[in-house]
Amino acid sequence: MAFVIAIDGEAGSGKSTLARAISQDLNWPYLSTGLMYRAAALVALQNGLGPEHAAGLAERISKSAIVAEGDSITLSGVDVTSELRSAEVNGAVSHFAALPEVRESLLGLQRVWVDAKSVISDGVVVEGRDIGTVVCPSAQLKLYLTADAKVRGERRPEEGTSSLLARDVRDSERELSPLVAAEDAVVLDTTNRDVSELLAEVRAMIDERMGTPVATESTSEKVEVAVPDAKPTRYEIREAKRWELFMYSVVRTVVALINRTYFGLRLKKEADLPTGPFVLAPIHRSNIDTMIVASITRRRLRYMGKEAVFKFPLLGDFLVALGGIPLNRDSADRDAVRRSVEALQTGEPLVIFPEGQRRSGDLVKDLHEGAAYLALRAGVPVVPVGIAGTERIWRKGGKFPIPGRSFMISGPPIYPKQSTRQSSSSGRAKAVPRRAVSEMTAELNAELQRLYELATEELKNRTK
Repeated sequence: MAFVIAIDGEAGSGKSTLARAISQDLNWPYLSTGLMYRAAALVALQNGLGPEHAAGLAERISKSAIVAEGDSITLSGVDVTSELRSAEVNGAVSHFAALPEVRESLLGLQRVWVDAKSVISDGVVVEGRDIGTVVCPSAQLKLYLTADAKVRGERRPEEGTSSLLARDVRDSERELSPLVAAEDAVVLDTTNRDVSELLAEVRAMIDERMGTPVATESTSEKVEVAVPDAKPTRYEIREAKRWELFMYSVVRTVVALINRTYFGLRLKKEADLPTGPFVLAPIHRSNIDTMIVASITRRRLRYMGKEAVFKFPLLGDFLVALGGIPLNRDSADRDAVRRSVEALQTGEPLVIFPEGQRRSGDLVKDLHEGAAYLALRAGVPVVPVGIAGTERIWRKGGKFPIPGRSFMISGPPIYPKQSTRQSSSSGRAKAVPRRAVSEMTAELNAELQRLYELATEELKNRTK
């Protein structure tokens, strides 16, 4: 479990400065949620939307692919960081940040960011105005920064003291997620203190709560993941045996027949699938999606599953033969990373649902970064897959699937721009650039949206 630091506080109190210093000192990723709300305000201004257009703005935000990484923000792949401190955005951000629809949209993105970064780093730093109370209420360390109003105004000359105070009042009085210190937060007055002094105090808090000093790094640009040994298991990741491939072939043939007849599946490929290992990334709208995906190739696909299920006699061997990978939940997400990379290194495709769980609706958003991270870590492509119709075949809450029609379409592989394969001599993973993970996830999000819309259209044409 990654160590989460939640930093809240007044405007101009030094939240971003301290978060950046901690990030650089410990080589932990950090997120400025304030920049995300500024990006939302910029989206509103660019599209002529006011607070009265809350629902429309939330939809625009979901389509804008807001990607935050430290001090920078991109909208649909375009860096807009320099536009976020303009007078127009300064005056509008609190008004839009108070809208429940906007906060709900961005809260999902923020929590996905924390979950994804927690997989690839020992800790994360998140700063904003409701981090310890709403975004990360279970953070191991919560800080609330304050400072003299005059000093805060001097730190933000482009806004001025009166503007900062007015924004603090608006944020403190809003009904949803107001600016308040969490009950268990450590309050730090930064008025007459420099960042190095504050950093030393925070480092002492981190070391005390973690129980051991944290190694420091001189750069925060890349993540280096050292995956610890998982608990022993009799199911090691290895190349498939002949009888396992035969068993998978038999079961897959039956599943493919059910898919085609009972679920009315039709399949289209925009490009040939890679011949080597790759990450297969489908959207997830129904419990039968795992079965549907099996029709995309005759090759054995690998899936993750709870280790407890594999402990039953014979059943465990059968599930492994079908491509199952037992995951030790007690080893947290690091075990999943290690086993996923090992599975890809055997040359087989690995199925990862980037939405994490079943979703509903026509929008593909809030993707977990695991698929992109694994592709970059293992140096393999990601194949996006759109699926339509399965949500009506087995509806959420339904006891059984019903006959219906479905359509699946795979897009061209998305290849990593650089390889970060594990070094065989050191046993450690080479650094995976955070920006590369974010950019690949954004590209995957756009492709999944396109393919889902194509699959939906193809399904409609079949039913006419």
